Amino acid sequence: MAGFLCQQSLVYIVQYIILNIISIFIFGPNLVFQIFANRFIHVLLMFLIPIVLLQVLCHFKGNKIAWGLLIIGIILNVLMLISVIIDPKTKEKVEQEMKEKI
Repeated sequence: MAGFLCQQSLVYIVQYIILNIISIFIFGPNLVFQIFANRFIHVLLMFLIPIVLLQVLCHFKGNKIAWGLLIIGIILNVLMLISVIIDPKTKEKVEQEMKEKI
């Protein structure tokens, strides 16, 4: 580990930022920021829990396990993003759900 965060955590942060930028292009900035505003705690926990898990694994010399979990997480996130792109009704479903939360 060089610095405060291990390599796996840094890769996760970069992946998280890239996928959120892509989701802004898919859903539009208004809907994405509305999701962040309405579910801030959920979004924050879903960002912090994997980082904490990866950091614990790195600290206890579980680098291979951390890389494996990171790769599995990236694959699942990309598959979810592809499913959103393929299904055009997803944006409408999310917009409707956010309208119901307000």
